[in-house]
Amino acid sequence: MAKKIKSQFRHILNRILTLLGITSIITACGGNSDFGGAVAMYGVPQNNYVIEGMITDSSGSPVKGIRVGAKKHPDDTKNYNEYDFKAYSSYKETDENGDVWTRYNWSDYFEFTETDENGKYKLEWSLFPVKDPKFVLYAEDIDGAENGSYQEKSDDVAFTADTKIKDGSWTDYFEIKNKDLKLDSAEEE
Repeated sequence: MAKKIKSQFRHILNRILTLLGITSIITACGGNSDFGGAVAMYGVPQNNYVIEGMITDSSGSPVKGIRVGAKKHPDDTKNYNEYDFKAYSSYKETDENGDVWTRYNWSDYFEFTETDENGKYKLEWSLFPVKDPKFVLYAEDIDGAENGSYQEKSDDVAFTADTKIKDGSWTDYFEIKNKDLKLDSAEEE
């Protein structure tokens, strides 16, 4: 009796393994790719994010020298890699002698930049894909009174299916344009 059960078990197991093997071959060789077979993908999937806009004062004039950055939204409970919170970024800084230095640092921002003479900025960064991530866009006056003194400002940003500009098999691309912020003068506090 035990031999018969073992024999039937081996027979069923052989059938299952055969089906799995054939299914794997069919999937690999005749999959849904444009190339007629499986496409090898290496690395870690990621989503690329872009936010563009302009920083102006309360009268609508562009403001140069404002640091603009994106941080994780405090209400966003998605699990990002801890490394993603400490973006390694650089920015230009002029010392008291007029020499321009590129400063590098780890920060709480995913990405940050400084507005140009037209008040424009562009942030670009990549993260492991999560569904509908939320960020906070920060604008901070870092040059003191040089281009006017302004209060800090923040605004919520959410990347959703509406902001997706390119759907990739491994990498998706999201973009928000014309994300403008109007800063109040520091004297208005």
